[in-house]
Amino acid sequence: MSFISQQHYSPVSLLSIILPHHHSASTSTPQRQPHTTITQPLSTTSTVIITSLLLLFLPLPVASQSFITNGCLSLWNSTACHGFYDYYVGIPALARYGLNTTFSTIEDFDEAVENYTISTRPYIADLGCYSATELDSLAADPSKTFPYARYSKSRICAALVQDSDSSLPCNNRLTNIPPLPLCKSTCEQWLQSVDSIITNNTDVCKNTGLPQVISGLNYLNSSCTDWSGFNGTPGYCRSGDRNEYNCGKINYIGSKK
Repeated sequence: MSFISQQHYSPVSLLSIILPHHHSASTSTPQRQPHTTITQPLSTTSTVIITSLLLLFLPLPVASQSFITNGCLSLWNSTACHGFYDYYVGIPALARYGLNTTFSTIEDFDEAVENYTISTRPYIADLGCYSATELDSLAADPSKTFPYARYSKSRICAALVQDSDSSLPCNNRLTNIPPLPLCKSTCEQWLQSVDSIITNNTDVCKNTGLPQVISGLNYLNSSCTDWSGFNGTPGYCRSGDRNEYNCGKINYIGSKK
């Protein structure tokens, strides 16, 4: 992530730039005068100019430095996706997963990811547990949450980073290095957690025996085996443990790197 580099000047050096040096017009040796110090106050205009220039050369506060560059959101200071800190997410990818696209701070992004992981979107919507009308009703109720499946944050972070339409171009342009996919083993552990949740909690998915639920599980499984963003091999992938230090068992925010 690029930061604005600014040259710093001391107040004394700035004064020397602003205030002209007065030289005697005569080249003859001046007569010795009694040692007298005369202090003349600066005019109001000079004071305003000096103050403005001093403020101009002060370093920018970190909060004011944008984490979005040309439509690419940096994960450098993210807590929800800190295991992917060296990657970027294209803004259009956020909308594709139902996230806000106008975050003011990286903390807003992290909060959105946290909320996503316990909503209907990570697995409930794909399993056919509820009708479309019921899903709309659940999505409209922010108090309605679902159990956190292991490594849900790692999975959505990887999905955002691996978005081929906007995120991959961002990473290729800004880092010139393709982002590593999520490890297949992490995706499989996520799927096992989903299966366990809906099997052991009938109030989470009331139709576990229906064909559409079984079909939904097969669909989610295929994402771990067939999609290049989730089927990374050992030595060439990002593990969920790198992003969620407690094995992804709870909705946990770790420290960066």
